[in-house]
Amino acid sequence: MGFNCSINPDDCLNITACGASDPLANCTDGFDEWWCTCGPDYTGQFCDLEMVIYEVLLLIGGDSANEKDLIEMMRDLLANPSMMKDLVPFVIGLQSEENRTKMSWSADDLFLWISYEEKALDVNVDLTMWNDVVLGNCFTFNHFNNSRSYLMRQAGEHGGLKAAMKLNTDEFVPWTETTAIMVFIHPNTDTIFSESPRYNAEPGAQTTIQTTESRYRRLGGRYGKCVKSRDEVQSYYYAGSYTTDGCLRSCYQDEVMKACQCMDSRYPMDKNAKVCELPDRECVDSITSKGDVSKWADCSCPVPCANSQFDASFTMTPFVLSTSKCNSLSAIDRLNDSSCSNLHEKPDYLHLSIQVPRLVINVFEETPSWTFNKLVGNIGGLGGVVCGINLITFFEFGFFLFVQLPLTLITNRRYS
Repeated sequence: MGFNCSINPDDCLNITACGASDPLANCTDGFDEWWCTCGPDYTGQFCDLEMVIYEVLLLIGGDSANEKDLIEMMRDLLANPSMMKDLVPFVIGLQSEENRTKMSWSADDLFLWISYEEKALDVNVDLTMWNDVVLGNCFTFNHFNNSRSYLMRQAGEHGGLKAAMKLNTDEFVPWTETTAIMVFIHPNTDTIFSESPRYNAEPGAQTTIQTTESRYRRLGGRYGKCVKSRDEVQSYYYAGSYTTDGCLRSCYQDEVMKACQCMDSRYPMDKNAKVCELPDRECVDSITSKGDVSKWADCSCPVPCANSQFDASFTMTPFVLSTSKCNSLSAIDRLNDSSCSNLHEKPDYLHLSIQVPRLVINVFEETPSWTFNKLVGNIGGLGGVVCGINLITFFEFGFFLFVQLPLTLITNRRYS
C-alpha cells in the first residue's frame, strides 16, 4: 500500500494459526503475504504436523510422495480409522520383498514345535516361507516349491499336522479385528490370498480341524467352458495352478494398469509393471469402487477343468499349559499358589491339529451322456430295427398280395 507500494503492513499482526500446535512457531511477514516458520519438532503449512509423524510417513510413502499427499493421507485416516487396514497394505506394498519379510514374523517367532504323523518337522526345511503384502510372512507345509513332498498315510488323531504356536499378541496392531493365527487349508499347487477361506485358531485354545478333500473334473470343449492352463486366460499373475479367484484379481490389476499406468501393490502383478504409490491412490480407489470384478464385461475367468477343495469341521477347546494340580484349582487359588504362576500357564499360546477322519477322497467327474461311439451304435441299432420292420412288412404284404390272396380267390371259385 502507499505510493509505489512503499508501505508494507505487518501481515502477521492478527495471525495465530502458526502457534496453535507448535509453541516455537513464528509467523514470518512477507510482502503482502505471510508464512509459518516452524520449530524443530513440527512441520506443515501451519506447523501442525509433528515431525516424527511426518518422517514416518515420508519413510513409508515412497519417493514420489510429497507433503500434500502425506498430510491428505493422515487426514483421511483421522476421519475414517477403518481405512487403516486397507491403507497399510497399500503402503507396505511399496517396500521391497526383502524389507517386507524383515517386517513380519519368522518361523522361530511363531512355532514352538510342529510335527506330521507324529514325527517332528524342521520349520526351516519342511515349511516354505513366502510373503504376502496383506498377510505378511506365511508358512506352508507341503508347498509346491518345497523340495520334499508328503502323502497322507494315517487318518484320525495320529495322522495329520500338529503344531504348538505363539501369538505374540502384544505386537498386534490396534486395528486388528481378531487375535488369532489364520489357517488356510488348500491344494498344495494353489496360491492363497487374504480373501481365501480360512480358520482362526485363537490363543489359549486347542483347535482341531478335520478335513475331507473333494476333486472335480470337468469336460470342457463342446460340453462347457473351463480352463486347463493359466496360459488360456488373458492375464494371470499368481504362482501355482490356475484358479478363478487368481484370474479375477489379475483382471483387476489389468484394469488398474489401464487407468492409472501402474498396478496395485496389494496384489501380485506383472514383474515389469510400475507399482502404484500414494499419489496414485485416488485412481486406484476409483477402480476398486467399480465393485465385483466377476461382473465386469471385459473379464472372462472360467472355472478350472480340474481342481480340488477341502471341506472341514472346526472345533476348539481351552488349552492351558499347567500341572494337573493347577487345573483343579479355582482362578483365585491358582494365583495364590506360587507353583501355579503364569510361568506354567500360556494364554498367549495355542495348539493346532489338522487331520482327516478317513483316507477317502470324493471325486466328482463329468462324463458325456452320449459319446460318439454310443451315438453311432444307437443310430445303427435304431436304423436296423426300422429297416428290419420295413423289409419284413414289405415281404408280408407281397406274400399276401401275390400268393395268399390269389390262392384264396381260386379256392372260393371252385366251391362256388
